[in-house]
Amino acid sequence: MNTENLHELIRRYEDGLEWIYGAKHDELFKWRAMATWRREWLKPEGSFASFGERFAAAKKDFSLFMDNSRMHPSSGVLKLWEKEPATVERLFLDVLFAETNGDIAIVQDHMDTFLDDYEGLRQKYFPGNWSYKQDRHSASVFLAMHDPELNFVFKSSEATTMAKYIDFGPDIGAGSYFKLPNYYQLCEVIIAALKEHETLLEKHFSKLDDRCYQDQSLHLLAFDLMYCSRTYSFYRDLPVPARQRSTKKVS
Repeated sequence: MNTENLHELIRRYEDGLEWIYGAKHDELFKWRAMATWRREWLKPEGSFASFGERFAAAKKDFSLFMDNSRMHPSSGVLKLWEKEPATVERLFLDVLFAETNGDIAIVQDHMDTFLDDYEGLRQKYFPGNWSYKQDRHSASVFLAMHDPELNFVFKSSEATTMAKYIDFGPDIGAGSYFKLPNYYQLCEVIIAALKEHETLLEKHFSKLDDRCYQDQSLHLLAFDLMYCSRTYSFYRDLPVPARQRSTKKVS
């Protein structure tokens, strides 16, 4: 594994922290979104008249976490809930958020079942509206919101790019060959490296005000490092490890 590249990416993230977290880019919205979700979602039973109202309140600070000008998966949840409220509620509470006892393979099973069943529901009511479709990224956001000490947000391009540049061995895979446990292992490698950068962590936590989730596990920060490294070109001029160059050439 190429830890030199990983630590260089962390240094670049720290060097850009002011403008990454500043008003122009405002990547801190992720920590605000998690705080809002957990504050609203975890309110006592009876605080909301329905699952739909609880969900709408919990996701109100999602911003670009999963919805954008092209895709609207969180909005689609509410549209499908209006059609089959009991089914949508079951898919979240009894499938995606079902107990796993910390077994990541079971987390993936729940994620895959949720995505398959949800897609069947979407095709039943909104077959022409692909913007309501859920994918592994959106499902991972919900999982991270539900149990941030266990789960990590996932985006395929961000994960595979990081894995390539740090020469991460286990294959994350894709499609039916996707391996969530390997992705979580990658995230744990990143967390171990982040913990060596005390000045970054001091700066990071100083930016988290009372509107933000105080993510002591660093799970959200690990994802943000991957996201920002790709979004803000932190990989520029960074050498691709020799094994990755060779693998790419052969393929």
